[in-house]
Amino acid sequence: MQGIAPPATARPCPSCEGRGATRIAAYSRDEWHIVACDACGFVYLANPVGYADLREALAWEKSYALKARKGGSSPLSGLNRRLRRALGHRGGERGTRVWTRAFASGAVLDIGCGEFLRPPEPMVPYGIELSNALHARVDPLMRARGGYCLKAPGAEGIWQFEPEFFTGVIMSSYLEHEVEPARVLEGAHRALMPGGKQAGSLRDGLAGLKVPVQILWGEVDQVLPVGHSEGLPASIKVTRFAGVGHMPHMEKAAETNELIRALAG
Repeated sequence: MQGIAPPATARPCPSCEGRGATRIAAYSRDEWHIVACDACGFVYLANPVGYADLREALAWEKSYALKARKGGSSPLSGLNRRLRRALGHRGGERGTRVWTRAFASGAVLDIGCGEFLRPPEPMVPYGIELSNALHARVDPLMRARGGYCLKAPGAEGIWQFEPEFFTGVIMSSYLEHEVEPARVLEGAHRALMPGGKQAGSLRDGLAGLKVPVQILWGEVDQVLPVGHSEGLPASIKVTRFAGVGHMPHMEKAAETNELIRALAG
């Protein structure tokens, strides 16, 4: 990672806080360790860099430029792009239509906004961005429309807003890169007005997929009710976990890993 050394001390499991973990050599690179928690089976990066490095040395715009020169972050990058296109997940104008339909107006927060002013008018845009350079570009744009952008990690910045302040929260290509996703989701739940729901649906795109698909759902999910998993195409296998919420891959990590192995054959 561009000459940045990882921390020498491994972090605890983000799911269960367990300290014991086993390195997965096939997924690890050099001194960066992908591990499986010995207690719950959750797979994670044991030694991510600190937020300070992500502000400048490993800022998103620099990492993205390096990844683009390599043709993607992994040999599967091309397949991932084709899958996203098949599902109709193109962002841009489609994203704007989804947000307009879901939020209509009011204050909308874009976490990991980069340099983009995504919430369309008449929404009042707010953002959280860690990169020094990207924050400097987008903050004036948001202030011109009545909002502003915090320069902070998402897991910290989300708690600086008043409870029940936002009509909507956007996390476009963000949450999968966050080392504290549960804390971000907890903060978003606190910051959103009551009665909200997750916008956007992949249901229509699932029917046309030609690859095996399995969906895992928590029966007590408070973000996406389990009823949303009903009525899917017959080719889609759905596994529902009793007593599990919005993050079955963390709450039932060992079971999730086994289901993925079975699907992969």
